[in-house]
Amino acid sequence: MSWIEAVCPSCEAVECRSVDFGLWVCDDTSASFYSFVCPRCGANLQKHATDRIVELLIAEGIRPAFWHLPAEMREEHTGPPLTVDDVLDAIILLDRPDWFTELTRATR
Repeated sequence: MSWIEAVCPSCEAVECRSVDFGLWVCDDTSASFYSFVCPRCGANLQKHATDRIVELLIAEGIRPAFWHLPAEMREEHTGPPLTVDDVLDAIILLDRPDWFTELTRATR
């Protein structure tokens, strides 16, 4: 079994077993990450995995899980962000029996 040096925010540099690591590689490299359990304090830690870190962890025998960002993450969002009032209005609307008709009328 190999040992990997990692950094815990509380314990600083620690030696972890490779089996304590998880690696998730995304098609958008900015979303790839790895996780490990600190052997000293037991904290579950998650950190961004650069291409170099992905290479190093795979070389140490860690099997990556591959995933894709949902398409919604790549959509362009325009308009102002939702407010608390918007959410409350939606809740009130959903209590009405004609909510779907009213909603489709409002979005035209």
